[in-house]
Amino acid sequence: MYLAGIFDNVEGVNCFVVLTTKPNTTVHDIHDRMPLLLSSEQIRPWLTSAQDALQLLTIVPPDLVKTCEDGQLTFSDIMRH
Repeated sequence: MYLAGIFDNVEGVNCFVVLTTKPNTTVHDIHDRMPLLLSSEQIRPWLTSAQDALQLLTIVPPDLVKTCEDGQLTFSDIMRH
């Protein structure tokens, strides 16, 4: 998973922001924004094409897959108690 962001070095200090977008259906009940998630195929367009980057800023990321392979509680488990 990759997060879209902007990086710059300002007077010797590394600065960055993580960009957000409209939430997908797995997040919209929790918050009105979410990090802009990029697939590995979207990384090169994000970094090399301003036009592609602007288009990527308008997408709603796909739903998150909820798995619990390590035995930890999921958000749904917590909400049931």
